[in-house]
Amino acid sequence: MRESDIFFEFSDNFGAILMSETCSAGAVAAVDRYKKSCQGQTDLRFGVGCFPEDNQAVVPGFVSMVYQRLRSAETQAPGTVIVSG
Repeated sequence: MRESDIFFEFSDNFGAILMSETCSAGAVAAVDRYKKSCQGQTDLRFGVGCFPEDNQAVVPGFVSMVYQRLRSAETQAPGTVIVSG
């Protein structure tokens, strides 16, 4: 993580990283680095959102959309990354 990134822990196995000034492609690149550095040590799954791009396309709001992506990733295989939908 960069010094500017902020980690939020919601429960023992559920957290989020806020990466300011990072586009979706940059976030996916960071996800790839996290997966490589934690390979075999823990189960990681990801929901990625980019503000303001994603916020303009989603009625319920940005945070809700990212939360839905993360919950969707939870139901998939380890290492899953949900970027849209």
